[in-house]
Amino acid sequence: MIQKKLRPKLVDFDKEFENTPNARIVPCGIEATTQEDPMQTNKDLFFLMGDDPLTVIASCNCGELRGNYYDGLECPICKTVCQTRFVKELKFKMFYEVPEFCPPVLHPIAYVVLNKWLGSAKNGKASLLDRILNPREQLPDDLVGLIPQGYRAFYENFDDIMRFFLHEYKKFQNAAGRKRMAFIPAFLREYRNIIFVRHIPVLNESLHMLTSSGTMLYTDEAVYPLLDMKTKMTAIINDYSVGKKNQETYMLGRLFAFSKASVAYITSIIDTKLVHKAGHIRRSVMGTRLHCTFRAVIVQHDGVVRSDEVYLPWKLGVTIYELEIENLLMHRYNFSMPEAVERTRTAVLAYDPLIDEILQTLIRECQEGTGRRGLPILFGRNPTIRIGGIMLLFVTKIKPDINDDTVSICAKICPAANFDFDGDAMNGLSIKEQDKVDVYMKLHPRVLLLASGEIGISSDVKLTSPVMCALNAWLTDPSQFD
Repeated sequence: MIQKKLRPKLVDFDKEFENTPNARIVPCGIEATTQEDPMQTNKDLFFLMGDDPLTVIASCNCGELRGNYYDGLECPICKTVCQTRFVKELKFKMFYEVPEFCPPVLHPIAYVVLNKWLGSAKNGKASLLDRILNPREQLPDDLVGLIPQGYRAFYENFDDIMRFFLHEYKKFQNAAGRKRMAFIPAFLREYRNIIFVRHIPVLNESLHMLTSSGTMLYTDEAVYPLLDMKTKMTAIINDYSVGKKNQETYMLGRLFAFSKASVAYITSIIDTKLVHKAGHIRRSVMGTRLHCTFRAVIVQHDGVVRSDEVYLPWKLGVTIYELEIENLLMHRYNFSMPEAVERTRTAVLAYDPLIDEILQTLIRECQEGTGRRGLPILFGRNPTIRIGGIMLLFVTKIKPDINDDTVSICAKICPAANFDFDGDAMNGLSIKEQDKVDVYMKLHPRVLLLASGEIGISSDVKLTSPVMCALNAWLTDPSQFD
């Protein structure tokens, strides 16, 4: 089997700018320093207010233009494009542009790749790539006179610099160095024409939400480098316009700072909006809940029940068995489909005696039709790799108390799954196909009664300590021998 390694793919930002209708350049010239309200200008450029309702009616930010007739037009008052808040296709609209008197900057992802290859920062010193790009840094002694410094020199001599590090730099010619740069030649060949860019796109404002709490406004971490980019580019353009002394040195230093901010912006988007716990990948792809599953805090049964019985809370029971409830509402109580859906979803918010009757019917008919205890579920506590960590149990009651959000379970089976009643939460899966229950009987608590490694009784299902104390008191009570 041939293993394929993942390679970073670069998007041609300059081509994106050319192919984007009505693409706008973030204003960083004299107009950026003469704005009456810079904060409001930034809000109009980059953000969507999270308090604004989503709607299919196109509108500008100030509301002067409202209606789909104006979709795509710029408002003469607030200077924002009239659009719908309900975004179907997120496209780049705003771009930072590196002016012609500056050399183009590294594509942010290309910077990440080259920086990792050449060596990250160590012991408080800048990375090798940063020391090459920033003319204010000191090059390593073995590179002085061999590698020119500054963004302009790096851009104009890029191919020669890469050739030097690939074939001549002694530190990279050992086995470890060759392994580290194994895919670099292919990466450079494939993306050479887009490694340097003049346009850096800004995420659609729908992905930069502003939320308010009292007088405070909140947004995500990616906004800080985004605004830093504007500050750095404004300084570059303004210094050039006034002919500042030592313009080239100042410009290259600030261009390097702008480039670093663009890298921070892109990587922050990847981290905060895609990868991290609250990002789209973990939240919407990897972290989604499977259908017919649930999770809730457990409590001990307060009555005499069998060890495989489970009581579910009202809201959870209605949600898990929503389809079964709607089926009975339509076929036994003559509800239409919309009426059945509305009745079921309303029952999640408030106790409904009819829904309670239907849930009892489901449990009773399951008992009568299968001879089992109730509605089958798989119940366990993640993570687990041992037998008994997940058990086959049966729902025999849906608790009617709307304020009770706990699952009642028997304490006798707690050792196998290693749970107690100090706030532990467990997860369950409702088994819809009754003919599959026999397959899962291997996970029933009764299977755990016998020890697997030796002849004897297992400790995975046992009497609780209070019951043992009561038994012991009964056995030692002299009155029983009278």
